[in-house]
Formats: sequence, C-alpha cells, structure tokens
Amino acid sequence: MPPQPRPVGSQRPISGQTNQIINTIKFSDSPGEAAPHGPPRSQYLLDMGVLARHVEATVVSLSWKRTVVIEQGRWLSRKTAWKPSHGATVRNLRAVHRTEPDIVGGSMRGARARLPANRAYEVMAEHTYFEYEEFEWHKYRTFSAKGETSADVHWPECTLETDQRISERRETYHANFAVNADGDEYSTELDEATWRTLKVGRRYRLKVGLLSDQVLQVSPASDGTHR
Repeated sequence: MPPQPRPVGSQRPISGQTNQIINTIKFSDSPGEAAPHGPPRSQYLLDMGVLARHVEATVVSLSWKRTVVIEQGRWLSRKTAWKPSHGATVRNLRAVHRTEPDIVGGSMRGARARLPANRAYEVMAEHTYFEYEEFEWHKYRTFSAKGETSADVHWPECTLETDQRISERRETYHANFAVNADGDEYSTELDEATWRTLKVGRRYRLKVGLLSDQVLQVSPASDGTHR
C-alpha cells in the first residue's frame, strides 16, 4: 500500500530526543508555584514555535487552482425616513407624505409610550418618507480552473454582462513531497514563485516544524540533486 500523506499541521509522535528537550525545560511562570530555573512559559512556547528539523524529500505531485468570483448588480426598492445622498447608485427618488398617528410626550415617534395618560397622548401628524431604488452588488457565481503543471496556469475564462463584475480573485499552489518510497509524505501550500521552481521527481530540502509536519520552507537539496 502506498504511503498516505500526513495532513498538514497534524501531530507527529514525539521522538525520545524531543521529549527529553521538553522534559528538561522548566516553566518559571506556573500559577501557585515557586519560580524554578528556566525560561518563562511564554518564552518556551516561542522557542517551540521556531524549532524545526530538516528533511530531504522528492516532489511527487504539484497542483494549482485559480478562482474568480462574479458579482451581479441589482436595483432594490428602499423606503427610509431619511433622504439618501444623490449618486449613481440611487434613482427614482421621491418624497411621500403621510398622515399617521403619533405620540406626543413619548420617547419614539409612532410608538405608544408607556406613560401616564395625563403626560402622553396621541395626535395625527404628517410624516415624510423617501422611496427610491438603490443599486447593490451581490455574489452571482464563481469560475475555477485547475491543473498540475506550471505550463498551463491560467485564470478561468468568463464572459461578463453589463451588470456584472469580478469582485475577487483567488489562487493556491500545492506540492506533495515524499522522503522515500516507504517514508513520510508532506503536503504544503506555497507562493506561486516558489511553486514554479519545483519539478516533479526532483529532491528538495524541507524545513519542517519540530512537533508537526508543517512545511516552513522549501530550498534546493544540499547535494545538488534538484538540478
């Protein structure tokens, strides 16, 4: 059975050497305890975050994906008690006057305040509202393109109507590495520039998190076999 890739960020069993390092570090900021010799907990966590190991592995596969998000504009009916600012996104603005019951002495127009009868009373008053249409953008659909080589990397084709626009572009580039035929595999997302330098079947030097399989850096193999 071929080796299964370990999920990015998953925990690797702690080796004896690593376990010894952890056991020898004493926290000096544990609540309720006297401060022993050693760095504070915050420094320990920082140190463990930057510790890493190096392995040499071969690229077994590459992949990329690019996505564009399309929005479509629509005119929506609005009714407010305030007059909207004029602009290209507002049309058919009109003022509407209505006679409605109001509360005199209450805390809110149009609401029946819970006050004594001798302090609040209802009257008929004229209110002004504004009715109009407002243009808003809403997500319409997405288009994606994907592949496995740098030669065919491209953005997906899409035809925009007059009321549509591209609101977002996303791109991801992944690489899978194997130490050997029966060894561990590593999967990571890279920036496009680094990803384009990789070739399937060539070896590279990986900087991997000490307590996880997260690939922190990819560089040419020390023996020059990346060429």
